[in-house]
Amino acid sequence: MLTGYKFESIRLLNDQGIIAWEMLSTLRPNVDPEVYFSTLSSEKRTALFANQINYALYTPSYERYYINTDTEILLSSTMEELIAGHNIYRQKIALELTDLHNIMQISPGKIRKLRQRIAQLQTMNFQVWADDVTPYLVQFLLKEKFHFHGVKIDKYVFWSFREQPARLSELVHTCQQLCNKVLIEGIENHSDFLLAQTSIADYGQGYLWKPVAYPFNQ
Repeated sequence: MLTGYKFESIRLLNDQGIIAWEMLSTLRPNVDPEVYFSTLSSEKRTALFANQINYALYTPSYERYYINTDTEILLSSTMEELIAGHNIYRQKIALELTDLHNIMQISPGKIRKLRQRIAQLQTMNFQVWADDVTPYLVQFLLKEKFHFHGVKIDKYVFWSFREQPARLSELVHTCQQLCNKVLIEGIENHSDFLLAQTSIADYGQGYLWKPVAYPFNQ
C-alpha cells in the first residue's frame, strides 16, 4: 500500500529559504490517503511513525524533518523508547500533532498528561507543533495553557482569509500567544505567498513549491 516518502519544503516567508522538510508517506494512486491513514490500527500507526523517525535520525543530512504523530503515540511508552539514546540527533526532529481537532473530546486528565508530555519533549530539544489549527482550536489550547514550539494554520482557514488579510494577521497574532513560530499551510500560488508574506507569520508551506518524492524501490 505504501510506496515511498515525499518531502514538502518548509520555507521562510521573508526570502523563501528552506528551513526544514515535512516527511509524508506516499500511497498507490487508487488509495485515498485520508481514508487509509484514518483507519490504520494503533500498531500500524506506531510502526509508520517509528520508520519515519528512524529515517530522519539516520539519514546523513543535517536538515530538520517534521513528522506527523497523534495524541495516542505521543503519550505512549513507545514514544519514550523511540527517543531514548538519540540525544545528538534531537534537533533533527519536529513532531506535528495531527489530531488536536479531537482534543475537546478527551478527559481533563488526559489533556493534562498531553500538556506535560509536550513540555517534557521540548525540554529534551524536540520541537512539538500543533497541526491544522483553526481559530476555535487556538482559543481552546490557550484556555488549557498549552505551549508549542510552533503552530500550523490550517490551509482551509488560510484560503477562507484570502480576501481578509487583516483577519489572517489577527489569527497569526493570537497563535503567537501559544507558540514561538507560526506557519501558514496551503500556499498554492504567488498571490497566496504574497498574502502570507504580509502577515506576521514566520514560515510557509504548500504546493507553490513542488514536493520531492522518493519511492521505496529506488
